[in-house]
Amino acid sequence: MAHKAVELSPITVPYPVYAFEYVSAGGNSSQRMTVTLNAQTIDALVETVSQKIRFNKSAAGRRALMTARLRTFIKTRDRHTCRFCSVSLAAEPHLLLEAYHVVPVSRGGMTAEENLQTLCWQCNRTKSDKILSV
Repeated sequence: MAHKAVELSPITVPYPVYAFEYVSAGGNSSQRMTVTLNAQTIDALVETVSQKIRFNKSAAGRRALMTARLRTFIKTRDRHTCRFCSVSLAAEPHLLLEAYHVVPVSRGGMTAEENLQTLCWQCNRTKSDKILSV
């Protein structure tokens, strides 16, 4: 049986090139950047997204979601009243209220409206990382 030599031509993969351009509202300034979507760029993108996901799932990432706006929303929703001892700003105008995690971040709790309630600073310090039933 005779063997025949096969010659293969080199395979090239055409990587798409994306162009991003920003032009100011007045049209006075602009910036342009191109990104070639090749294996190196995709690897860097995967690594960046992986790090972001790890951070978002970490306790620090979950705590970072607790914004001043979210704290204010939770306190307003709870009528500026401690959900544990029922003291309120109406009764004590200088009361320090805090938004707290019902299921603590250290125990896997998320920073989401359903897992946040208002406590006065004393009840929050007493609670620590325990799960309170209110």
